[in-house]
Amino acid sequence: MHNPVPAIVVAQLFGAKAPGVSYDPSSQERMAIYSQAFAMIKKSPIFGNGVYSLQLLGLGYSHSIMLEPWVEGGIFMLLNFLIFSGMMFWSAFRYVVVGRC
Repeated sequence: MHNPVPAIVVAQLFGAKAPGVSYDPSSQERMAIYSQAFAMIKKSPIFGNGVYSLQLLGLGYSHSIMLEPWVEGGIFMLLNFLIFSGMMFWSAFRYVVVGRC
């Protein structure tokens, strides 16, 4: 299977110094999940692949708070997640710093 994630991106994600560095089994498993997730995003970027699509393929969770909604619900779900998260952070910031909601 062709790896859609460039080696330099994978190396930077996992803190490797060079693309040829060997990883522990947990990192290798996560890299396989990320590669499959990016392939699924490429296949259906707008509407996604459905809820629990990675788990249904037997890949488990991606352990990425941004990647899960993008794979499952496409760009619409990712944007909704980012907007909601931004609103929550903004509300918390106003409450803590400014003292009002």
